[in-house]
Amino acid sequence: MKKLKLVLVDDHPIVLSGLKDTLSQSMNLEILGAYTQDAELFSFLKKNEVDVIVTDYMMPNNTESSDGQNYIQFLRRQYPNIAVIVLTMVSNPMIIQMLYDSGVSAVVSKEAPLSDLMKAITLAGQGRQYRIPVADMTTTLKSRNAITLNDRVKTLSPRELEVLRLFVQGKPIVDIAKQLNRSDKTISLQKNAAMRKLGVDNNQALISYCLTHHLFD
Repeated sequence: MKKLKLVLVDDHPIVLSGLKDTLSQSMNLEILGAYTQDAELFSFLKKNEVDVIVTDYMMPNNTESSDGQNYIQFLRRQYPNIAVIVLTMVSNPMIIQMLYDSGVSAVVSKEAPLSDLMKAITLAGQGRQYRIPVADMTTTLKSRNAITLNDRVKTLSPRELEVLRLFVQGKPIVDIAKQLNRSDKTISLQKNAAMRKLGVDNNQALISYCLTHHLFD
């Protein structure tokens, strides 16, 4: 049987390495590459044929877009013949539905059993979607919501809080970088790290979260 040609994408090298090692054990899969940002991925895709891309949703190191929605939509638009599986901690039903509407083959939780990912890859190789029930995908969200707001905020570093405060005031990344005497990339990384800790996935949700919970009142 012909092996499925996979490319893996995640901004965390440790996660990426573990995923590559695990999937490489399958006789039906050929891992062509593993990348931490979109520039590397797109360069590879220009020269190689790929069947399936397994990627994280939030990719703060991306050059095309660190916003998950724009990143996935760009992938689907530029490479419509390549199946895309989103492997993520995101469990918001609206975001999951948006991803399926964008044409991804599956949305799989990083906390799901390996069998879920393997089934998603197999079906993606057949041109089919694999839909995990929303109720199962939101289990992780419910467990994370058990963490109090205070606990979430405590995980933020002083520098991340400083960046968030200025960002919520409406200041763009470049202005925040100048004010704090840091690079644009550093500010973006600190903002995205704070987003992950607070459990939000885009700028609008971040601002809404901070305002709703009066973080800087």
